[in-house]
Amino acid sequence: RSLENISVMFTDFVGFTKISQEISATKLISELNDIFSEFDRITETHASERIKTIGDAYMCVSGLERSARPPQRNLISIALQMIIFLENRNQQKEIQWNLRLGIASGDTVAGIVGQTKYLFDLFGDAVNTAARMERYSEPQAINIDQKTYMALTDEPDLIFTKRPITFVKGKGDMQMYFVTGADPAGQESAGTP
Repeated sequence: RSLENISVMFTDFVGFTKISQEISATKLISELNDIFSEFDRITETHASERIKTIGDAYMCVSGLERSARPPQRNLISIALQMIIFLENRNQQKEIQWNLRLGIASGDTVAGIVGQTKYLFDLFGDAVNTAARMERYSEPQAINIDQKTYMALTDEPDLIFTKRPITFVKGKGDMQMYFVTGADPAGQESAGTP
């Protein structure tokens, strides 16, 4: 089915290959299970849904179901809470995890793929752009595209940093923004856009 005006987020761990070479496979799976389980809990509390994990990458979407808030705002809240969770976890654990996060908005196509092993997945420009936003992000930062920014400009608690126009592989020159501050609960704070 075709989906309009949804938001997609990808996250990826910084330095994952190096960390995975330094710990056992059992420890690595335990770490990812602990982190992704909390990511799932956070995602579900904001009317959003995890689509899949691919290695250390996490993909979720907002806009598949009705929500009191726009899908873009849901994903920003999720992203901020993920960062806070990791920062708190890093203070208590030996292994230090940091994320790059990318969010894009637009139209997609959703469907079940496969005949013997079924997988619900999303396809389209918003998915591809979200993946690019993650790759062009920085550690513990949320990088968003122009469509997501435009959908959020009336949110009084969000603060944006406009980035220089950057050539993005497969997309051309793009205007991107970092979301540099907000109240994770989505309530008003002192920040202004």
